Amino acid sequence: MLGTAEGVGLHPSAVDLCLGIVKAPYMTRVGNGPFPTEFGGAESEKHCNENKREDEERMYPDLSALMHGTEFEQGIAVRRLGGEFGATTGRPRRTGWTDLVSLRYAAMVNKPIKRIGSRAEVILTKLDVMDGFDELKLCTAYQIGDQTTTRFPRDAETLYHCKPIYETVPGWKGPISGIRTWDECPTELKRYVHELKFGADVNVRIISVGSDREQTIIL
Repeated sequence: MLGTAEGVGLHPSAVDLCLGIVKAPYMTRVGNGPFPTEFGGAESEKHCNENKREDEERMYPDLSALMHGTEFEQGIAVRRLGGEFGATTGRPRRTGWTDLVSLRYAAMVNKPIKRIGSRAEVILTKLDVMDGFDELKLCTAYQIGDQTTTRFPRDAETLYHCKPIYETVPGWKGPISGIRTWDECPTELKRYVHELKFGADVNVRIISVGSDREQTIIL
């Protein structure tokens, strides 16, 4: 946020509100590099580097079976359901569980100066992608050797050695794309948003349950 403000000629103190857009219950990464919560770990990274969308669809045609398979297979299902492929290259984006350690850090460094002391504001998108998953995970801390930390490492080498510590919450069974108000949301979805909100120390302003404008819910 600070760099963006300065890039358009504004002092960072001129920004009153900054809304961060966050994918949930999963996140993505493009290319190589550390990704502690990646579905399938190194197997997934290798797969994404070596295949394109058409290869993946040919190798794993049964989407329903993938949703309830191994974490690597679940990552493929999430990628297919969320359309997480390069628009021009067709290269698969790497997928993983939402990482509250990195989200907390991103929210902290992007908070407007005028709102220091208050929580950062975020918009949660893609919530409908994981309809029907039995359980969802949130990374709440990292294990590095014999140490546990909730601080995001400053260097990639340390991040490579971070093992995620998860909190597991139940998924919502039915589709949520037809929901238009917070009150209509299933209990499991409300719990997930609550755990993310307090785990990452953010305020959730908006959630989306689909790509259409009317599928945006203001909290």
